[in-house]
Amino acid sequence: MILVLALIFRIYAFRDDNIKLALLSELKQQYKTEKGQNFNRLDCSSFARQLYKKVGIDLPRDSRSQYMYTKHITSKDVEPGCLIFFKGSNKNDNRIGHVGVVSRMMSDTIFFIHMTQTRGLVEDHQYQKYYADRLVGYSDPFEEGN
Repeated sequence: MILVLALIFRIYAFRDDNIKLALLSELKQQYKTEKGQNFNRLDCSSFARQLYKKVGIDLPRDSRSQYMYTKHITSKDVEPGCLIFFKGSNKNDNRIGHVGVVSRMMSDTIFFIHMTQTRGLVEDHQYQKYYADRLVGYSDPFEEGN
């Protein structure tokens, strides 16, 4: 079985976008077919938690706690494998309610994979209208605290 984070890091060793897209497709397929777990029923924070658990990192259960537990970083320090956090469905509420895992960067655009209630496991970027209005920040899950 491919370790998901290893796959994410492997994706970005390639400069060819077609190879990156093929590897992302492989990642999605793994989560649709992995035996014993229905990953389509995970929420965003459970997805991130399961992902990092595979490499020995024990994240808290909810996105707000994950943000507080991990070291905050600036967008300049973001790389594949970092976490990206957003406000929940109410953009006027300042509470964190969603998390994704950074999958790649193109210029100043940060792409992330995340679990959604309506679309399942997907890749989006921080400038999409829904997410741009809700972006809170980034963190490095390999380091605790601020």
